[in-house]
Amino acid sequence: MRKYTYHIAIIILLSILLIVFEWLKPVPLNWEPTLINSDKNPYGSYILFHEAKSLFPDKKITVSRQPVYNQISDSSERFYNYVLISPDVALSEAEVIKLKEFVKSGNHVFIASERFEDSFCDSLGIKLTTQFKLISKNDSAYHFCNPATDKRNFAVPSFSRGFFTVTDSTLKVTALMDDLQKRKVMIKINIGDGSLILCSLPLMFSNWFILRAGMSGIPFKALSYLPADRPLVWDEYLKQGRDEDTSPIRAILANRALAWAYFLSLFGILLILIFETRRRRSMVPMVDPMKNTSLEFVKVVGLLHYEQRNYSDIAHKRILYFLERIRMHYHLPTRKTEKEFAVMLSEKSGYDPIETENLVKVINQVRYTKIVAPEELIELNKSIESFVIKTKLKI
Repeated sequence: MRKYTYHIAIIILLSILLIVFEWLKPVPLNWEPTLINSDKNPYGSYILFHEAKSLFPDKKITVSRQPVYNQISDSSERFYNYVLISPDVALSEAEVIKLKEFVKSGNHVFIASERFEDSFCDSLGIKLTTQFKLISKNDSAYHFCNPATDKRNFAVPSFSRGFFTVTDSTLKVTALMDDLQKRKVMIKINIGDGSLILCSLPLMFSNWFILRAGMSGIPFKALSYLPADRPLVWDEYLKQGRDEDTSPIRAILANRALAWAYFLSLFGILLILIFETRRRRSMVPMVDPMKNTSLEFVKVVGLLHYEQRNYSDIAHKRILYFLERIRMHYHLPTRKTEKEFAVMLSEKSGYDPIETENLVKVINQVRYTKIVAPEELIELNKSIESFVIKTKLKI
């Protein structure tokens, strides 16, 4: 283990450096147009939301995280400004009717979005024409219709350029902002005692646009068409959804008795896992060790040969086994055991040449004899044993 200490230390050090690098690495900007009031990325609306107090001094600004219909129906305030800035606005038929009644009763609504549903526009007597391709430079330049608001022309980032046209001649519509071709991109519709302001340039209210040189006042001037003497409700439902617990067990946690039962069940399961998965010690059964029966086997084989008195078979097997060891140890061919074999065996083993020649001679006599006498077997065994002992050949 100690020899790997240095390598383990290097791995740990590199891992720590990697974690620190990832931790300190700057977070890449998210260019997605969220327009969320807490989003500080380029296309969030953090700056506009937190600076809106300058337009509505001493007035309450409330964030709504419920549908338009619920907000209008359940609000404790009777008269207020309603601001909805989102990349896409999709309202149900009931919400559109409720919104028009809300405006008609004397409230003011500001909606900025690149996309409005056709049913919503038709109910108001207007039409939104969307243009995705930039035909001329005049398509991306805009200005306020009232020079007293701001005389400058300015460009607004957008993924699509939409402009409004009025289809209902009886509608009281005021153009607040248009492009250089006099196409309306921001209009004010008077309904009853209130007004509905629609804008097709929602990215004009993003952090990126506000931080551009000289452009910081444009979004606030657009919002200044709302009366400053009323509270403001800032809609975040269409962008963030409801501000509530979305846990799948929220129904259980909402009830105290069910919550206690749930957590007690989890605690009981945890206790079972702790005590049931711990290491259990059981008695180890006694196992008899394996017996070495090699010696008994040798004795049995020896007795078998002794009873059969087959000296020829014993001698031939003794020679085959000895020659096998010669091939394995000295790498000599043993097919022919003649004088050349004796010379090569003596040179490689260092055994006395005369004794080696006698050994090979005895092997050849026994090897090519069908009937071997006991004396010949004894002489063969002595010659082989002498060679093995003196050359330390492993048998």
